[in-house]
Amino acid sequence: MQTLSQVLLNHDRCFACGSKNPRGLRVNFMREDGLTTGHFTVHEGLESLGDITHGGILAALMDAAMARWLFDRDIVALTATLNIFPSGWQFLLVRGF
Repeated sequence: MQTLSQVLLNHDRCFACGSKNPRGLRVNFMREDGLTTGHFTVHEGLESLGDITHGGILAALMDAAMARWLFDRDIVALTATLNIFPSGWQFLLVRGF
């Protein structure tokens, strides 16, 4: 049986950043100047009202950025609370710090 650390660190089916999730967002996060950065283009079908990006998509992106920042520092944690605000932008730069 895998430990929680092994399960969390092997997350290639993650909805936000997993490379093996065919329905996922597939954000490629990288480390830059102490930050974890991922670029993502919001496409049609990921909005809620009009051009506003769905809050669940924003939450998934922010959650993944925070988790990746921690994983890059060998810290395993789970999100307890996450607050978001609506976005009408189509291109998002997500950073964990």
